[in-house]
Amino acid sequence: MNIRQCDVLVVGTGIAGASAALRAARQGRNVIVLSKEADIEETATRYAQGGIVGQGDEDSPALLAADILSAGAGACYKDAVSRLAEAG
Repeated sequence: MNIRQCDVLVVGTGIAGASAALRAARQGRNVIVLSKEADIEETATRYAQGGIVGQGDEDSPALLAADILSAGAGACYKDAVSRLAEAG
């Protein structure tokens, strides 16, 4: 068995995982990143549509917040979602 040690183990290569790995590496941490995909560019982030930005006259922070809350299936902090949607 091949055993590796690290300071930070990141599971996932989407934007959140990649950002966390990069930040830890810049802080001098030994980082290992795990991905379920053979091609690390195959992430949900790559296929996300819209993102955290307004998309024209028919979009609004309230609609974005509603989408995030729906996708979060009750696991979201409503205040954080509201702040994120307003800032986006």
